Amino acid sequence: MSLSSQASTRQGWDRILDFAGVATGILLVALSCWFVLRGAERFNRLLGATGMVALTRLMGFLMICIGVQFIINGLATLVQDPRAWSGLAEALRQGGR
Repeated sequence: MSLSSQASTRQGWDRILDFAGVATGILLVALSCWFVLRGAERFNRLLGATGMVALTRLMGFLMICIGVQFIINGLATLVQDPRAWSGLAEALRQGGR
C-alpha cells in the first residue's frame, strides 16, 4: 500500500515500474495465501490447540503493530503538511465568531 501511494506521485517509467512492482507483490501474496490455506489443515494438526492459540496471539500482536505504524505515518504526514496547519488555524478563527 505504501509503494502504491508513492508510485502515484511519480512520472514516466518510474511510475510504471512502481505499479508493476505493486502488481507483482499482490500476485506473490495471493500465491502465498493459497499455499498457506492449502496446507492449513496439516499445519493445524502439527501445532495442536496450544500452538494455534500462541500463533493467533502472535498474529494479533503483528496486526496491532501494523495499525499503530499506519497511525504514526498518517500523523507524521499531517504534522509536516502546512496546508493542514493553515486549515486548522482558519477553522479555529471561524469557530470563534
